[in-house]
Amino acid sequence: MDESGFMHALQAAVATDDYKELVTRIDRESDHGYRFTLPGGGSGTVPEFIFSGLLGLMKQPGFLAAEETFHVVRFFEEHWLILTPEQRERLRVALREAYPKYHDSMARFMTSVLFGEYFGDDKALEDLMAFMELERPELRELVPTGLDHLVRQTARPDLAAGALARLEEARADPDPKVRNEVEESFTRIQVWREVGAERAEQAAILGPITSEKTWDETVFSRVLQVATTRENYLVLGDWVTQEYQGACILQLSSRSAPMSELIFSGVLGLLKRPGFLDGRHSGRVLRFFGRTCSTLSSDQLGRLRPVLREALPKFDNLVARTAAAKLLAERLPDEETLAELLKLMKDEDPNIREAIPEGLLRLVRQNERPDIATRALDGLEEARMDPNADVRREVELALGRV
Repeated sequence: MDESGFMHALQAAVATDDYKELVTRIDRESDHGYRFTLPGGGSGTVPEFIFSGLLGLMKQPGFLAAEETFHVVRFFEEHWLILTPEQRERLRVALREAYPKYHDSMARFMTSVLFGEYFGDDKALEDLMAFMELERPELRELVPTGLDHLVRQTARPDLAAGALARLEEARADPDPKVRNEVEESFTRIQVWREVGAERAEQAAILGPITSEKTWDETVFSRVLQVATTRENYLVLGDWVTQEYQGACILQLSSRSAPMSELIFSGVLGLLKRPGFLDGRHSGRVLRFFGRTCSTLSSDQLGRLRPVLREALPKFDNLVARTAAAKLLAERLPDEETLAELLKLMKDEDPNIREAIPEGLLRLVRQNERPDIATRALDGLEEARMDPNADVRREVELALGRV
């Protein structure tokens, strides 16, 4: 993303209060968070002209009232690993000041997650507690998510206890939507505790090999073997989401070297296993492919398509189905993908149809072929008449971001 092009798009967006072109540029050129770690893309940090430019948007009333706000918040989340400590502190202040002014619920949600999971310190807890005191209930509604992320991410018992105490108080919030979110947070915390016991059991089986900072093919093979033998994919899910979002991705995202065939084949094979498709960790593996598609060879990408297409309607959870639809549309945005998504949009199972609008949206927004984009948009428009309320909601959310 060159400076002159970015600044021109930024200035035009502020002047017209129209941010669609700017966020499309950000979504496309940030390349899922790793553009600035590539050769020629900077020194491993977000360039200051981009960081300060986007941070300045958080002070623009027109931007804070726009539907596109969450794209910028998501940009900061996806680039968290390469933000400098000084940039993170500046971001904290900007998010704190912007939060009460957001019109976009997704921006509130993502800001809450940033404070709870990414900052995850005493100041973050103070900010989340302050948000819980805001008068308008819609501003309080998504704060419990940040608090439960803090409970689950921190290694400090005192910090977790403080967040839990505030969640407990919020059970008496006067707004029913806030109270519902609080109970959802307690449910996630309970599942996290159960998963903790599960993770400890697997760690005992796998032994000290999984404690190594950099896992090689030998470690991967051992973890994969245990996962498939026991039909328990927790530690494997940890590996593909942590190893490839951390230091390893900086090595693999050079675009010059394809992904290890052993790793690709192993992960691809999971998409054919009924036990994996029924599990709660399947979405994490799809995220792995989404994050690392730039390292796939053309042969690997071609082999991914039919497996992913066949797996999509078999996933047992909406997160995985939606991730599969998005992955197909983003990485294989052609006639074949369009036909498959339009077909699934008419599936008799509403749980499958509910996942497809996000994929069609990607075809509309990212496709360089106007005919495919137009037909994808027509498919979304037609789906407005879907008999299922949850499907119609997802369709409207997608159309609102076209």
